[in-house]
Amino acid sequence: MAISQQSAQPTTELENRPYKAAASLLLADAVMSVGGSFAFVWLLYGRVDSSWLLMWQLCASLPAIALAAYLYTQIIRKDPKQLQRVQVPLFIYRLILSAIWTGPQFFAIFSGDPGLYVIPAYLAGVSFVFNAFINLSIARYFAVFAPMAAALIYITQLLPEHFHILSHLTIALGFLLIPAAYAMERIFFGYLGANEEAMRYKHASAKAERQIENISLALGDSQKRLQLVADNSHDIIILHDKDGKYLFVSNAVTDITGYYPSDLIGNKPSDYVYHKDQATLKKRFEEHGRHTLFNTPSRFRFVCKDGSLVWMETITRPIKGIGQNENLAMVSSSRDVTKQIEFERNLQKQAQLDALTGCYNRSEFDRRLQRMVTNAKDGTQAHALIYVDLDQFKIINDSCGHQAGDALLIDVSRRLKNLTGDKGAVARLGGDEFAILLNNCSTNDASRFANQLRNHLASQDFEHNQQFFSMAASFGIAIIDDTLDGAEEALSRADVACYVAKAAGRNGIHLWLDGDSMVSGHTESILMASKVKQALDNDEVKCYGQLVVPLEVARPGATHCEVLTAIETEDGQRLTPDRYLPALEKFGLSTEYDHHVVATTLKAMSRSTTSQEMGWGWVSINLSAQTVCNPPSLDIIKDLFQRYSVPPTSVCFEITETAQLQNMSSALTFMTSLHEMGCMLALDDFGSGHSSFEHLLNLPFDIVKIDGQFITNLTNNSSHQSIVKSVCDLATQLDILTVAEMVEDAPTTELVRKLGVKYGQGFYLAGRQPLEELLDTPTELLQLNPKVLQLFGDKGQ
Repeated sequence: MAISQQSAQPTTELENRPYKAAASLLLADAVMSVGGSFAFVWLLYGRVDSSWLLMWQLCASLPAIALAAYLYTQIIRKDPKQLQRVQVPLFIYRLILSAIWTGPQFFAIFSGDPGLYVIPAYLAGVSFVFNAFINLSIARYFAVFAPMAAALIYITQLLPEHFHILSHLTIALGFLLIPAAYAMERIFFGYLGANEEAMRYKHASAKAERQIENISLALGDSQKRLQLVADNSHDIIILHDKDGKYLFVSNAVTDITGYYPSDLIGNKPSDYVYHKDQATLKKRFEEHGRHTLFNTPSRFRFVCKDGSLVWMETITRPIKGIGQNENLAMVSSSRDVTKQIEFERNLQKQAQLDALTGCYNRSEFDRRLQRMVTNAKDGTQAHALIYVDLDQFKIINDSCGHQAGDALLIDVSRRLKNLTGDKGAVARLGGDEFAILLNNCSTNDASRFANQLRNHLASQDFEHNQQFFSMAASFGIAIIDDTLDGAEEALSRADVACYVAKAAGRNGIHLWLDGDSMVSGHTESILMASKVKQALDNDEVKCYGQLVVPLEVARPGATHCEVLTAIETEDGQRLTPDRYLPALEKFGLSTEYDHHVVATTLKAMSRSTTSQEMGWGWVSINLSAQTVCNPPSLDIIKDLFQRYSVPPTSVCFEITETAQLQNMSSALTFMTSLHEMGCMLALDDFGSGHSSFEHLLNLPFDIVKIDGQFITNLTNNSSHQSIVKSVCDLATQLDILTVAEMVEDAPTTELVRKLGVKYGQGFYLAGRQPLEELLDTPTELLQLNPKVLQLFGDKGQ
C-alpha cells in the first residue's frame, strides 16, 4: 500500500502541473492589470479629475482581485481540473479587466489634452500581446479584445488625425493575435487531454499489475485459491460425491449451524435435514441426473448442533468428467434464509388477516371455503359453515361512535377465535358479519357448536363508558357436502339461514335444509332483490305516467299524473312493483330504488317543454318509509332538484301509509323540509293502516289518496261509501285534496264525484304511457277526457 501511494503521488503531480501553470498565468494577469491601471492613475494625476478616476479603478479592481483569488483557489487548492469548469467566472473576470484597461483611456481623451492618450493606448496594445499568451481560450480573449477595440474606435473619432494611426495599429494588432490565441488554446488543452489520458492509462496499468501480483502471492496454487474463496464466502460451499456425501465444507457452516466442517465430512445431508423436509431432499438427490433439477433452488430446514432449525436455500450443480455424461460429483451453495422466510410469512399472514380483528379476511375466507367445497366433492367428508351477524352492532355504532363499534368487533372476534380453537377458522366478512369454517363437522356437531357460541355471547355484556350492551348474535348454518355446486352457494345458504334466524326474533340459530319453507321464501326474496339490483345497475327500471283526473270540472286548468314503475330486462321479462317491492324493503334497497326513480323523473321533466310551459300541475313520485326515515336522502333529493333545474312546486311526493315509519322524528324533518321547498306531499293508501288518521293530522300532507280497497266495490258497499264520505269531509276541514285510487268504471267515477272526491285515478279514466311521452303531450288534449266530460253532460263546464 505504501508503494502504491508513493507511485501515485508523482503521477498526480505531473497531471496537475499544466493546470498550476495556467493558474499562475491567470494570477499574473490580475497583478499586471491592477498594477498597470493604478500606474495610469499616477500618470494622469493632476491632469484629469483624479478622484473620479481613482474611484473607477477601485470599483473595478476589487471584484477583479476577488475573482482572481476565487479562481486561483478553485484551480490550485481544490481540483486543478476546475479550470475547464469555471468558464462563466473567467469570462466575467476578463470583462472586468477590460474595464480596468479602458477606463484611463477615456479619462485621458476627455481631459482636453490628446497627448495624454498615447501612453495608455500603447500599453493597451501590449496587453493584447500578453493576453494572447495567458488567456488560453479564444472566447476569453474576445472578452478582453472586443470592449477595448470598441473603446479605441470611439476614441479615435475624438483624437486629432496624427493619433489615428496609433489606434489603428493597436486594433490591427489585436486582430492579428486572434489566430495566436486560438492556436494557444488548441495546443494547451490538447496537451492537457493527451497528458491526462496517458497518465490515467499508466496509473491504471500499474494498479492492475500490483493487484495481480498481490493476489498471486496470497493464493499460491489453485487449491489454495479455492479454499480462500470458500472460506471468505457467507454462503456454505459444499462438495458432494455422487452419493451425496460431504467431501468438502467451507468454514461458513460453523457460524450458521454450529458444526465444524470436520463434523460433517463423510456424512450425508439427510443426517441433518429436518424430518418433515426429508422427502424434498430425497427427491432432489434421486433425480440429480436430470439437468432441470439444478436450475432452481430448494429450501429445507437444517437441524443445528444445538437442536435449533434454520432454513437453508440450496443450489446444486453437477460435475461431469471430460467427455462423460455421468455425474462424478456435485457442488452446492447454501445460504441461511430464515429471516427472509419469516419476513415472507409475516407478509403473507398480513395479506390473509383482517386489519382490525386479526381474523381471516374475505379473500382468505373465500380461498379456504373453496378448498373445503372441493374437498367435499367426493362425498367422504362434510364440513360446516356458520354465518354470524351481531344483533346490536348498529345501535352501538350509532350511539357510541365508531371507536366503540371497533372495540366490540375486536372483543367478539377474540371470543369467537378462542371458542373455535383448532376446530376451524374464523373470518370477518365485513361490517359486523363473521363466518366460521369447521373441518369434518356433522350437522349435529355444527348445531351444538353454534348453540355454544350463541349462549356465550348472549351471556356477555359489552361495556363502553359505563354503558352496557348485549353481544347477542344470530347464526345461520350451512353444511358443506357433495350437494353444493360451489363456494358461492355454500355462503348463500348460510347467509339465508342467518337472515331467517334474525327475522325470527334475533339471538337465534337456523340450519339451512332443503325444502324449508322459511328458507325457500327468503331465497326467492334474495333472488328478486338481486334482479332489482342488477336492473338498477343496467338502467332497466322504466318510468310510466298515469293521469290523475279532476272530477269537479270538465276542463281543468292543470294536468296531473303519478309515476308508475316496472322493470323490463333485456330478455323481455317484465316485473311489476308488487312482485319486487317487498324484497326491496326486506333487504334495505328501497332507498336506492327511490333515488333512481326521482332522478329519472326529474330528468324527464327537465327535458319536457310541455311540463314547463303548457299547464302541468304536479307529477307524483312514490317514496318508501325507508327513504323518508333516512336523513341523507333529503340532501340527495335537493341535489337532484338543483341538477335538473326542476321547480319543486311541480312535484308531489307520495308517502306509503301502510309502511311503518320507524323514526317519526326523522320522517317529520324530512317531509317538513320538502314542504318548505315547495313540494306537495300526499298520504298514499289512506285507510289501509292503523295509524292513518294520526299521520293525516300530524304530518304536513296536501293530498290524501283513498286506498283502492274502499273504491273497488264502492257502488255495492254502503260502509265503504260512508268511509269515503267521512274522509272527504275531514279533508275539506283540513283543506286537503282527495284522490280516489282504482277507479275502474263509470258508475264508480260518478259515485266518488258525488261523495266529494276531488280527483280520480284508475285505468278506466286513463291508462299508463311512457313518462317522457306523456309529459310531451299537449295538455289540452289530455284535459279533453271523454269519460269525465260525460259526467258534466255534453256542454261541460
